Amino acid sequence: MRTLMLMMVMGLTQSAHAACSSMNAETFGKLVVQAQDAIDNDDLVAHGQVFRALQEQLPCMDDAVPTSDWSEFLIGYAMVEYAMGREWEHAMDVALTINLGNNPGYGPVEIRNYATAADYTPAEALDLPRDSEVYLDGMRIYKAPTLGRLHIVQRLQSGVWETRVVQNEPFPEDWLAPVEVESSAGSGSSFTASIFGVGGLSSAGQVVTGSSAALSDRSGAGALVGLGSYGSYYPTGPVGMSWDVQSPIQLSDVVGVHAFLGPAIDLGPVSVHPGVGVVSVGIQDVNDLRAVLVPRPNLAVARQQPLTDGLVLDLAVGGGAVVSGWHASGRAGVRSLGSMGWNAGLEVQQVSVSFVEAQGSASANASTLRLGLRAGVSFGG
Repeated sequence: MRTLMLMMVMGLTQSAHAACSSMNAETFGKLVVQAQDAIDNDDLVAHGQVFRALQEQLPCMDDAVPTSDWSEFLIGYAMVEYAMGREWEHAMDVALTINLGNNPGYGPVEIRNYATAADYTPAEALDLPRDSEVYLDGMRIYKAPTLGRLHIVQRLQSGVWETRVVQNEPFPEDWLAPVEVESSAGSGSSFTASIFGVGGLSSAGQVVTGSSAALSDRSGAGALVGLGSYGSYYPTGPVGMSWDVQSPIQLSDVVGVHAFLGPAIDLGPVSVHPGVGVVSVGIQDVNDLRAVLVPRPNLAVARQQPLTDGLVLDLAVGGGAVVSGWHASGRAGVRSLGSMGWNAGLEVQQVSVSFVEAQGSASANASTLRLGLRAGVSFGG
């Protein structure tokens, strides 16, 4: 039995993609439950069969391995190794490192009370290329660790997942090789940008409270056209800069401005973009309609979700508020990967500004809602 188990563990690193079907986190979790049921029933044969199913499907995993499920599987594996009188500590080291405090409330006392001091990433570990996402046992990493024990390593590059299981082997060297990206900062940097045109509908209004000789109510809607660009640049590591600039124009109305600049922080599944900039609204007085720029803080959250080979879902929401008003924006669309591609999607913006008449007792609220479809070109990964 020990020989069979060892062959299956080692076979995980050699399984061909042709022998598996697409596997997601839910399917992985179901296999873990089956493995646990086999252990509960003292059925090592059934556990080996589940291990074989995992072997066949794991190379075609199309998502990050769920850390909690992988931890549970490793605890079960450790119990099997313990029952055979073999080394079991390595499995517990990984299980407790990725899910601290996950000691089981059953099984041998040594496993129930086991504590680990495993450290995957020493200070001298090498940086990983910025053009891909790398996961160790389901956790996003930015440096190549020194590996031992049994691990699952995954790479998401150009919308394609690659999954490997390594046991007492070094981190894959080919994943360390820098991939050329179209950027002036050299290898290790990451640059993405989209330039687009937008068309749609816009509505603008102003509501005056109190008596005013200078301000007046207004409302209207019309066609919207404009240009814009957004993107990010990471020199190295998870911190860089980003921008989001648009100039949507409601026909027969004022020119709109939506422009923000600030740092970008890559947190793995999402990126966070705090920044400052300006938004604009149209203010109507008795003589004319004029555009007013209003400084605003902004906080946006973005996600790039792979859809197919070469296509990603591009999502972002953001907004900010001060005493005089608030703004919000969002986008949802798709873009192609590569040095140059295309992007298309939906854009929405809402701006609200309150102000008080300089002389007099009147106050007013000016607002703008913009909704449009965008299409353009994209650069970088």
